[in-house]
This record gives sequence, structure tokens and C-alpha cells, in this order.
Amino acid sequence: MKSISSITKLVLLSALFSSPAFCGTMSFMGEANYAKPNYSPSLVGTDTKADSIYGGGIFLEEGLGSMFGIEIGGVYHPRKYELNSAILNQTVTQNMIQVPLVLRVHFGDLLSIAGGVYYGMYVGNVSYNNAIGGVSVASSSSYSSANLSKTDYGFATSAGINLPITTSLKIGIEARYNMGMKNNNTTPSSTQTMRFKELTAMAGLRFEI
Repeated sequence: MKSISSITKLVLLSALFSSPAFCGTMSFMGEANYAKPNYSPSLVGTDTKADSIYGGGIFLEEGLGSMFGIEIGGVYHPRKYELNSAILNQTVTQNMIQVPLVLRVHFGDLLSIAGGVYYGMYVGNVSYNNAIGGVSVASSSSYSSANLSKTDYGFATSAGINLPITTSLKIGIEARYNMGMKNNNTTPSSTQTMRFKELTAMAGLRFEI
């Protein structure tokens, strides 16, 4: 009986890790991103608000058995948010190239969840739209002049569904949540931290490769 039990366990482990349901996928996804900076201590007299902004990118997943896959992406991932006070309403836009790396767990062909990390590099300048008394003025600044970091990193989680079109083509719909770990405030001698939290809605096409 012990021998049969051991054989059964070996068969199950072999099916899980040695018989992949797929070799991998390539995904082309568009996104709507909602990013909000979190300040500690909080900004006095200023409210922060996430604004929607759009991006997208390519994701490659390599299968690791019937349930698991390692996914890496290259994404144009801008961030847009508001800093509103009694005097000034300021909208800030920061364009980013982000590389997420996650372990994905599949529950059949329909549902998956994922967790991992991301690294991002800001590109271009920081863009501002300043509204005072109904008058808006656009401007921009380098990251060093704005005392903001040029890079960011943190944890990434997601949940998604796949809607089959053919045996090798699916519509992917996914929600991602990123929690930034790097302090983006580079003001000298400042004790205030600035870290991002963001929610991203994604949709696109997934091809089995």
C-alpha cells in the first residue's frame, strides 16, 4: 500500500510540473492606469487624487508545468495625479517604462492570479498643469529640478481571466495592483517620503506560442 501511495504521489507531481498545458504566451495589452502618491507625513492642506491615463505593452509568459508560468513585460506605463489645495490645483504627469516580473498561477484555462515585482524608469520630463483661479498654465521640469526619483520599484499583484477565441488566441482581461517601495522624494534633507500605489485595468490579446 505504501508503494502504491508513493507511486500515486510521483504521478501527481509529474503531471503538475512535467506536463505543461502550454509552452508559453505572448500578450499585447492596453491599460488604463490610476496612480496615487502617498506622502508620509501627509501634505498639509493638499489633497492627492489619482487620474486615469492610458498606456500598454507586451508580456511574455513561459510555462512551468500545468499550473505555473513566469511572466515578464515591457510596458509604457504613465502616471497622472492631482495635488489640490485651496489656492492651486496641480495635475502632474510622469511617463514611465515599466518591467514587471511575476509568477502566474493558472486555474484551468479561464482564471489566473500573479504576484511578483516591478522596476520602472521615468522618461522625459515631469509635466505640470497648474490651475489658479480658473486659469491653467502648462509647464515641465527635469526630475532633478523637481526633486523626484528617476526610477521606482515595488510589488506587483494581479488577477485575470481569459476568454477563448480560438485554441491559441484569447482575449485577456486583467486587474493589477502595484505597491511602490521606493521613496520618490529626493529633496535634500527632507524626511517626507513619497511612494506610489496604483490600480491598472488591462485588456488585450493573448497568443499561445
